[in-house]
Amino acid sequence: MERAISVVFALCHVQAYIRLTSDDWEKYMVRDDPLWKKLEAMKVSPPSTNFTFEQRLARDNGWNSAFTARVMKEYRRFLYLAAKSGTDITPSVAVDEVWHLHLSYTRHYWDVLCGDILQQELHHGPTAGGQVERKRYHDQYAATLSRYSETFGEEPPADIWPDAQTRFSGLLRRVDVTRNWVVPKWPLRPAVIAGAAALVSACTMLTAAASGESDGGTNPAVFIGAGTAIVGGLIALFASLHAQSKKNKDSGCGAGTAGGIGGKDNDSSADGSGGDGCGGGGGCGGG
Repeated sequence: MERAISVVFALCHVQAYIRLTSDDWEKYMVRDDPLWKKLEAMKVSPPSTNFTFEQRLARDNGWNSAFTARVMKEYRRFLYLAAKSGTDITPSVAVDEVWHLHLSYTRHYWDVLCGDILQQELHHGPTAGGQVERKRYHDQYAATLSRYSETFGEEPPADIWPDAQTRFSGLLRRVDVTRNWVVPKWPLRPAVIAGAAALVSACTMLTAAASGESDGGTNPAVFIGAGTAIVGGLIALFASLHAQSKKNKDSGCGAGTAGGIGGKDNDSSADGSGGDGCGGGGGCGGG
């Protein structure tokens, strides 16, 4: 009887094991990998620093702390992929921002990350530019997304790892937000359009009223209407800007000094065709 119970118990365990999907298996494989454990424990900033690596990263990109923590996790995953893939891989824009900053911490990057953790070099060089390179990085990034899913058993988060078309559709620049306003291009939100239209109408009404007053006729209703239009327009504009600001804050994509990449050295695209991308090579992933 006891033997039968033991057999049934063992079969249940085998069945539960078989039910593990390939995705679950990949997660367990990565989680127990000594390399992943080292990357998870990695701290770029020294313990005594008053301004940590993560705080600098958040400030430079206008990210909140929650989004910064998520991007740091994705950077660690990128490093894991770079070490394990055997081919060049390309990061997302957000992940590349972490990579750029990490490279400026030269002692930690080369001595700790490459020397102790990866135990191989991970280089970051500029694109040669041109349509051939653009296609190369586009395809390389798409392959990186596929490799991510295969390795970690889940799809990469779209707000950090967008699809390849979105990844290479923008052209970013550093902007000093203490001296510049960042305004989105058209088409704008309906509230912005309505607010602008109200302000234009108000100005027209005031001009007409001033002209009528010079001719000896005044109509108080005109001034009341113009004042109402101005107030309504301003409310619509500020409400729209506040909503956009809140959306950016919640998503982590603020209007800070976002670094733009048209190549691996933060160049604008050499051929003017937008972001050419960047990739990891050298000891980690060829190149």
